[in-house]
Amino acid sequence: RVAITAGGLTDGSKQFLHQESRNLCRCVQCCSQYSFAKTMVNVNDGVQITKILDVDADFISAKWSDGHTGIIPRNTNSAYGVESGATILEQYMDLVQRKNKAHTFWTGENGGDTALEPFQYANVKADKEALQAFLLHFLEYGVAILKNCPIIENPVSLLNEDLRYGPVQDTIYGSVVEIKFRSSTDGELVAYTNNELPTHTDFSFYTKTPDILNVYGVENTVVGGESTYVDTFGVLNEVREERPDLFQILTEVDVYYRYAVPGKKLNVSSHKVVEMRGENMYRVVDMFCELDELEFVRHNDIETRKKWWEAYSYYRNKCTEPRTPAARRLDKGDLIMIDNCRVLHGRKPFVDGTGERVMNLMYAEFSHVIPAILDLHMEIHGKPTKEDSAAA
Repeated sequence: RVAITAGGLTDGSKQFLHQESRNLCRCVQCCSQYSFAKTMVNVNDGVQITKILDVDADFISAKWSDGHTGIIPRNTNSAYGVESGATILEQYMDLVQRKNKAHTFWTGENGGDTALEPFQYANVKADKEALQAFLLHFLEYGVAILKNCPIIENPVSLLNEDLRYGPVQDTIYGSVVEIKFRSSTDGELVAYTNNELPTHTDFSFYTKTPDILNVYGVENTVVGGESTYVDTFGVLNEVREERPDLFQILTEVDVYYRYAVPGKKLNVSSHKVVEMRGENMYRVVDMFCELDELEFVRHNDIETRKKWWEAYSYYRNKCTEPRTPAARRLDKGDLIMIDNCRVLHGRKPFVDGTGERVMNLMYAEFSHVIPAILDLHMEIHGKPTKEDSAAA
């Protein structure tokens, strides 16, 4: 046997299949030496290593039963290259993969102050370690608040340049959505009124909801209207512990959403309230006001729907308990980074005629946060070397 480091496991508790060793081949015939993407994939489960030809610190030279001779990497850097940051990535892998053991669950009464502890724009812009801490805080808590950002006409540059996790994702409203008080009358979209806005997920009617919601405060002089935040992972963890049967229903039943924007196309989609990856809560979609009851009834029998409503009510009642939401005023110059797949957001009512409340919304991808964190790590600590790989 020859030891190969797999995700930091060096104790022999994990073994590679012969087929996996074949797909790990890093020779120029099988693998791009630029991107380390495979140029072939062997799906033949009958392939076997027939001979080990040579072994050094980084590679195993082997021959397989399909006649191929190649090299199997023995560590992260030999698998993906010293320049790739793969060794660094192992330090953040649980956060990157959204493993719940890397998350800190919170409520307004328990941990909310820590989750909503603000960072200062001037520090984050000037100090790479402060910027990395801001982004890691977001991954851990699902929300991060940045205070005293400059008020600029096009805030996209804040994400693309200052915070380094752009580009901004376009939606049916464009790349920047302005939310401004328009009416207190019934029939208006509630976000544009002074009425309470229940906590929710944005764009539930998209096939894939945007990963990150960024709320940028342009002006706020109204009385009331504090923003509210709910960590659904914390709430759902309570549901799983108290009523695992109800939690299971929320992970199994498809919920249907429909939204028709005036002058734009009809948007429809379906999601489970909780999307799981193994035992980990991975994504949550919860936008009750866009629920399409007709499609929900058409696709689910009455017994399934009864169970779902019991489960959803149990979960949602926890979301609205006084102890659960955390509330903060959105000030001019604030930028709130919200995990749209974990933390619900809403707003308390405000008093009509007491001032102006204007914000911009921008959306972004999780996939762009990780490279930013890795680049910052290398800029702060230097690029990894083969010695780093050996130590890891």
